[in-house]
Amino acid sequence: DIGNKAYMAKVNGSIVPLDYELRSGQVVEMITRKGAEPNQYWLSFVKTSGAKNKIKNWFKGKDQGRNTRAGRDLLNKYLERINKPILDADYSILKHYSGKRLTVAEREKVLEEVGLGMVLPSQVVRTIFPVEELLVSNQQIKAAPKKSKRRKAAAPKDVVVDGLADLPVKFANCCKPKLGDPILGYITRGQGITVHKSNCKILLNSQDDRFVRVYWAHCEVGSTYRVNLVLELKDRVGLLHDITNIVSKAGVNIVDISLQRGQDESVKLRHFIVDIKNYDQLEGLMNKIERIDDVLSVKKID
Repeated sequence: DIGNKAYMAKVNGSIVPLDYELRSGQVVEMITRKGAEPNQYWLSFVKTSGAKNKIKNWFKGKDQGRNTRAGRDLLNKYLERINKPILDADYSILKHYSGKRLTVAEREKVLEEVGLGMVLPSQVVRTIFPVEELLVSNQQIKAAPKKSKRRKAAAPKDVVVDGLADLPVKFANCCKPKLGDPILGYITRGQGITVHKSNCKILLNSQDDRFVRVYWAHCEVGSTYRVNLVLELKDRVGLLHDITNIVSKAGVNIVDISLQRGQDESVKLRHFIVDIKNYDQLEGLMNKIERIDDVLSVKKID
């Protein structure tokens, strides 16, 4: 019950965010508030399966329509952050999803799972878009010393199967996935796991219970994507320092910053250009920046 009504936390008497990492010996006080509710974001930082299940069960207790609307709003937020069109009335962006052609009812089911916290919106985004659409802007890619523009061929060691590395896999000849492509695993009888592109037409009529989640173990060593972010801020002393400190701790290089002041107290970081290794790093960075006091929004632009 405390978790379901948690509003904020204090550690040794000081207010901290709920994702604050505790150290041995610290004293924690949980502050509850009438009307407070769990947040799907909590699923990204809670550590135990018990905590995750309790959060998910809370959302399961809500009505389906509410969960679908919550999932739609969450996914729209992520789409807007990466400068993609938001969902239309038929959720057309989910028409071809994870190698399957979905009906409108099945698309709503995906959104319901997002609303329940069973599927993270970032997972949906990675499934829909290839890495180039998520990261590469119209400016440039900063890469390791000159290399071919052709995508590097993938090897079995590059693939992690549902959280387990070093399982035997092979790559499908029908779609020939390359490093960075959205991918999906399919259990082939007598032949182990075959890795396809997630939009491979061969998978459209395949048995759902034979799909497994697979993803790339790492991005290509030595390459980074140059990404331009726009930050809407409410001006205050030390805010820029707080932002650059978060970026530095994330191991991200800042290439350029350009400030634009509004007539009120607002400030816009018009060109906040950073070098990013992969989409996970970009998503994590945007989440951390958004949680800084007086940061109103963070968005990727092309």
